Amino acid sequence: MLSSELLLVLEIVATVLGILSVYLLTVGRGVGWPVGGVMIVLTGLVYTGRKLYGSASLQLFFLLLQLIGWRRWAKSEEKDLRKASRPLGPRTFLPLTLLAAVLWYLLSLLLRHHGGVAPEIDSFVTTGSILAQLLMVYCFRECWLVWMVVDVVYIVLSVQQGLWAFGILYLVFTVLAYKGWTEWTRDLEG
Repeated sequence: MLSSELLLVLEIVATVLGILSVYLLTVGRGVGWPVGGVMIVLTGLVYTGRKLYGSASLQLFFLLLQLIGWRRWAKSEEKDLRKASRPLGPRTFLPLTLLAAVLWYLLSLLLRHHGGVAPEIDSFVTTGSILAQLLMVYCFRECWLVWMVVDVVYIVLSVQQGLWAFGILYLVFTVLAYKGWTEWTRDLEG
Protein backbone atom coordinates (compact mmCIF):
# COMPACT_ATOMS: atom_id res chain seq x y z
CA MET A 1 0.00 0.00 0.00
CA LEU A 2 1.23 3.48 -0.84
CA SER A 3 1.86 5.98 1.97
CA SER A 4 -0.38 9.00 2.45
CA GLU A 5 2.54 11.28 1.55
CA LEU A 6 3.21 9.49 -1.72
CA LEU A 7 -0.51 9.49 -2.58
CA LEU A 8 -0.56 13.26 -2.03
CA VAL A 9 2.43 13.78 -4.34
CA LEU A 10 0.83 11.57 -7.01
CA GLU A 11 -2.45 13.47 -6.60
CA ILE A 12 -0.71 16.82 -7.13
CA VAL A 13 1.29 15.65 -10.17
CA ALA A 14 -1.84 14.08 -11.67
CA THR A 15 -3.69 17.35 -11.07
CA VAL A 16 -1.12 19.40 -12.98
CA LEU A 17 -0.97 16.91 -15.87
CA GLY A 18 -4.76 16.66 -15.95
CA ILE A 19 -5.20 20.40 -16.27
CA LEU A 20 -2.61 20.53 -19.04
CA SER A 21 -4.19 17.61 -20.89
CA VAL A 22 -7.76 18.92 -20.76
CA TYR A 23 -6.67 22.43 -21.71
CA LEU A 24 -4.88 21.08 -24.78
CA LEU A 25 -7.97 19.08 -25.79
CA THR A 26 -10.32 22.05 -25.28
CA VAL A 27 -8.34 24.09 -27.79
CA GLY A 28 -8.30 21.21 -30.26
CA ARG A 29 -4.73 19.96 -29.73
CA GLY A 30 -4.56 16.19 -29.78
CA VAL A 31 -1.23 16.16 -27.95
CA GLY A 32 -3.45 16.32 -24.88
CA TRP A 33 -4.20 12.61 -25.34
CA PRO A 34 -0.75 11.27 -24.30
CA VAL A 35 -0.38 13.82 -21.49
CA GLY A 36 -3.74 12.62 -20.22
CA GLY A 37 -2.54 9.02 -20.37
CA VAL A 38 0.17 9.72 -17.80
CA MET A 39 -2.32 11.58 -15.61
CA ILE A 40 -4.70 8.62 -15.77
CA VAL A 41 -2.10 6.13 -14.52
CA LEU A 42 -1.24 8.36 -11.55
CA THR A 43 -4.91 9.00 -10.78
CA GLY A 44 -5.62 5.26 -10.77
CA LEU A 45 -2.93 4.78 -8.13
CA VAL A 46 -4.40 7.52 -5.94
CA TYR A 47 -7.96 6.21 -6.17
CA THR A 48 -6.82 2.65 -5.45
CA GLY A 49 -4.95 3.88 -2.40
CA ARG A 50 -8.13 5.62 -1.19
CA LYS A 51 -10.37 2.58 -1.91
CA LEU A 52 -12.48 4.43 -4.49
CA TYR A 53 -12.61 1.31 -6.61
CA GLY A 54 -15.12 2.52 -9.17
CA SER A 55 -13.04 5.60 -9.94
CA ALA A 56 -9.85 3.53 -9.86
CA SER A 57 -11.13 0.95 -12.34
CA LEU A 58 -12.43 3.75 -14.51
CA GLN A 59 -8.84 4.82 -15.08
CA LEU A 60 -8.14 1.59 -17.00
CA PHE A 61 -11.03 2.39 -19.30
CA PHE A 62 -9.82 5.98 -19.64
CA LEU A 63 -6.34 4.80 -20.52
CA LEU A 64 -7.73 2.63 -23.31
CA LEU A 65 -9.83 5.52 -24.62
CA GLN A 66 -6.88 7.92 -24.39
CA LEU A 67 -4.90 5.56 -26.60
CA ILE A 68 -7.81 5.29 -29.05
CA GLY A 69 -8.25 9.09 -29.09
CA TRP A 70 -4.52 9.61 -29.60
CA ARG A 71 -4.45 7.10 -32.45
CA ARG A 72 -7.54 8.56 -34.13
CA TRP A 73 -6.08 12.08 -33.87
CA ALA A 74 -2.66 10.98 -35.17
CA LYS A 75 -4.23 9.27 -38.22
CA SER A 76 -6.78 11.99 -38.96
CA GLU A 77 -6.24 14.55 -41.67
CA GLU A 78 -7.95 17.17 -39.49
CA LYS A 79 -5.64 17.85 -36.55
CA ASP A 80 -7.93 20.42 -34.89
CA LEU A 81 -10.40 18.44 -32.79
CA ARG A 82 -12.77 21.40 -32.71
CA LYS A 83 -13.16 21.31 -36.49
CA ALA A 84 -13.65 17.54 -36.44
CA SER A 85 -16.40 17.75 -33.80
CA ARG A 86 -20.11 17.28 -34.51
CA PRO A 87 -23.39 17.49 -32.58
CA LEU A 88 -24.75 14.37 -30.91
CA GLY A 89 -28.37 14.66 -32.01
CA PRO A 90 -31.52 13.73 -30.09
CA ARG A 91 -31.86 10.22 -31.60
CA THR A 92 -28.60 9.17 -29.98
CA PHE A 93 -28.89 11.22 -26.78
CA LEU A 94 -31.94 9.46 -25.28
CA PRO A 95 -30.67 5.86 -25.62
CA LEU A 96 -27.26 6.88 -24.25
CA THR A 97 -28.89 8.60 -21.27
CA LEU A 98 -31.04 5.55 -20.49
CA LEU A 99 -28.04 3.22 -20.80
CA ALA A 100 -26.00 5.46 -18.49
CA ALA A 101 -28.82 5.46 -15.88
CA VAL A 102 -29.00 1.66 -15.88
CA LEU A 103 -25.20 1.34 -15.64
CA TRP A 104 -25.14 3.89 -12.79
CA TYR A 105 -27.64 1.83 -10.81
CA LEU A 106 -25.93 -1.52 -11.46
CA LEU A 107 -22.48 -0.17 -10.69
CA SER A 108 -23.69 1.37 -7.42
CA LEU A 109 -24.95 -2.09 -6.36
CA LEU A 110 -21.61 -3.66 -7.27
CA LEU A 111 -19.56 -1.01 -5.46
CA ARG A 112 -21.77 -1.26 -2.37
CA HIS A 113 -21.39 -5.07 -2.38
CA HIS A 114 -17.59 -4.76 -2.48
CA GLY A 115 -17.40 -2.18 0.30
CA GLY A 116 -16.59 0.81 -1.87
CA VAL A 117 -16.71 4.29 -0.39
CA ALA A 118 -19.67 6.50 -1.44
CA PRO A 119 -20.96 3.93 -3.96
CA GLU A 120 -23.81 6.04 -5.40
CA ILE A 121 -21.64 9.09 -6.05
CA ASP A 122 -18.67 6.98 -7.17
CA SER A 123 -20.86 5.05 -9.61
CA PHE A 124 -22.43 8.27 -10.93
CA VAL A 125 -19.08 9.88 -11.73
CA THR A 126 -17.76 6.60 -13.10
CA THR A 127 -20.71 6.12 -15.45
CA GLY A 128 -20.83 9.78 -16.44
CA SER A 129 -17.10 9.79 -17.12
CA ILE A 130 -17.39 6.74 -19.36
CA LEU A 131 -20.14 8.45 -21.35
CA ALA A 132 -18.29 11.77 -21.57
CA GLN A 133 -15.00 10.15 -22.60
CA LEU A 134 -16.67 8.05 -25.30
CA LEU A 135 -18.37 11.17 -26.65
CA MET A 136 -15.03 12.98 -26.62
CA VAL A 137 -13.12 10.23 -28.43
CA TYR A 138 -15.73 10.29 -31.18
CA CYS A 139 -15.72 14.11 -31.28
CA PHE A 140 -19.28 14.76 -30.13
CA ARG A 141 -19.53 18.32 -28.81
CA GLU A 142 -21.88 17.37 -25.99
CA CYS A 143 -19.03 15.57 -24.26
CA TRP A 144 -18.22 18.90 -22.65
CA LEU A 145 -21.74 19.29 -21.19
CA VAL A 146 -21.54 15.82 -19.66
CA TRP A 147 -18.06 16.62 -18.33
CA MET A 148 -19.38 19.76 -16.63
CA VAL A 149 -21.96 17.76 -14.66
CA VAL A 150 -19.53 14.95 -13.82
CA ASP A 151 -16.82 17.38 -12.74
CA VAL A 152 -19.15 19.22 -10.32
CA VAL A 153 -20.11 15.91 -8.70
CA TYR A 154 -16.42 14.90 -8.59
CA ILE A 155 -15.71 18.11 -6.65
CA VAL A 156 -18.19 16.97 -3.99
CA LEU A 157 -16.74 13.43 -3.88
CA SER A 158 -13.17 14.71 -3.70
CA VAL A 159 -13.93 17.10 -0.83
CA GLN A 160 -15.85 14.38 1.04
CA GLN A 161 -12.85 12.07 0.75
CA GLY A 162 -10.23 14.68 1.64
CA LEU A 163 -8.74 14.68 -1.85
CA TRP A 164 -8.20 18.44 -1.91
CA ALA A 165 -5.92 18.64 -4.95
CA PHE A 166 -8.42 16.55 -6.91
CA GLY A 167 -11.21 18.85 -5.70
CA ILE A 168 -9.30 21.78 -7.16
CA LEU A 169 -8.56 19.72 -10.28
CA TYR A 170 -12.25 19.06 -10.89
CA LEU A 171 -13.08 22.71 -10.26
CA VAL A 172 -10.58 23.64 -12.98
CA PHE A 173 -11.94 20.80 -15.15
CA THR A 174 -15.42 22.31 -14.81
CA VAL A 175 -14.15 25.64 -16.10
CA LEU A 176 -12.20 23.89 -18.88
CA ALA A 177 -15.26 21.85 -19.83
CA TYR A 178 -17.15 25.09 -20.29
CA LYS A 179 -14.26 26.39 -22.40
CA GLY A 180 -14.31 23.14 -24.38
CA TRP A 181 -18.03 23.56 -25.02
CA THR A 182 -17.57 27.13 -26.26
CA GLU A 183 -14.50 26.22 -28.34
CA TRP A 184 -16.05 23.14 -29.94
CA THR A 185 -19.36 24.88 -30.75
CA ARG A 186 -18.12 28.18 -32.15
CA ASP A 187 -17.69 28.83 -35.85
CA LEU A 188 -14.01 28.15 -36.50
CA GLU A 189 -14.19 29.20 -40.11
CA GLY A 190 -15.54 32.68 -39.35
